[in-house]
Amino acid sequence: PGFLARFLFGQLRGALFPSTVHLGFHVDEEWVAARKAEETRGDSFGTIADGVPFVSTNDVLVSAFLSALKCRCAMMAINFRGKVTGCGEADAGNYEDLMTYMPPDYATPSLIRRSVTGRGGVYTRAAEPRT
Repeated sequence: PGFLARFLFGQLRGALFPSTVHLGFHVDEEWVAARKAEETRGDSFGTIADGVPFVSTNDVLVSAFLSALKCRCAMMAINFRGKVTGCGEADAGNYEDLMTYMPPDYATPSLIRRSVTGRGGVYTRAAEPRT
């Protein structure tokens, strides 16, 4: 009986006095394209900074967002489907984990990309020296 009363009261309070704040952000595609271009070394092979083949929009946004927050420790969810041996797209279950970043790790989008590339099957922060 006590659980049911607390549950119902909590549901009623949440419906009448919501405490969740919803925020949405517009991402300027030109800004993202400019940030991606900044990561390009400019050589004839299209080499990107920190030895990664490309940077994604997510890499750019995560690096910029965490840099704006200036947080000492941050986490990003990573989906391992199709990226780890034995973990295919059709497998059932949750194949996700969190990558922890410190300021040197999210300084550039290419560092974010390098951390999720999984060199040798290992996902790790990419800053040098290691954090």
